[in-house]
Amino acid sequence: MFKKNSITILLIFAIITFFSCMPSDFDYIIELNPENGKDAFVEYYPLYDYEYRNFGELDEFAAIAWTASGIEFIVRSFVEFDISYITENSKIEEARLLLFAGDSPGHGSGHSSLSGPNTGLLKRVITPWEESTITWNNQPVTTNQNMVIIPESTTQMQDYGINVTKLVQDMVDNPTSSYGFMLRLETEEHYRSIIFSSSECEIASKRPKLLIALEDNDN
Repeated sequence: MFKKNSITILLIFAIITFFSCMPSDFDYIIELNPENGKDAFVEYYPLYDYEYRNFGELDEFAAIAWTASGIEFIVRSFVEFDISYITENSKIEEARLLLFAGDSPGHGSGHSSLSGPNTGLLKRVITPWEESTITWNNQPVTTNQNMVIIPESTTQMQDYGINVTKLVQDMVDNPTSSYGFMLRLETEEHYRSIIFSSSECEIASKRPKLLIALEDNDN
């Protein structure tokens, strides 16, 4: 899961340069791919009973409120990174979730705030779920504790480096009730969306990544 080769290092330096507010060093760089990635979106669309369907193998990670055939639909997404190797007493100095704008054959390209702000919410998931079986109707429970507000996009293909330090600290402190992140719109009213690439994306650099820096215990 942790790739320390020169290609990855160059990629991370490029990411850090883009998100200049980020620290220059991380203890853990967790990169998802089609083999180890656990992410999926769920969709409520009553016309075709989408709330019963699983979308764990698609290349999009999105939060959407839109219409199709004149009927409203809502999309939320879930992702889980393996941080089980971080000991429970560890203190997180900083954690960043990197999400990269993507294209969706069914939902369009990038982000949209056509009818209003596409502000997003990122919450900690507190009950288990599986990539191959999650649906709208069985989506796991989340908590509002240390919820992160994702600002409205300023461009259609904007990438995000989201500060999730408190959320990751909660995950480290509460490993038996932490199962990743849930992404949804703050206002689930059409027409607005934020669309990113998932772990299934063919372009490795656009897959979700979690960067974690631990506090120095010697300080």
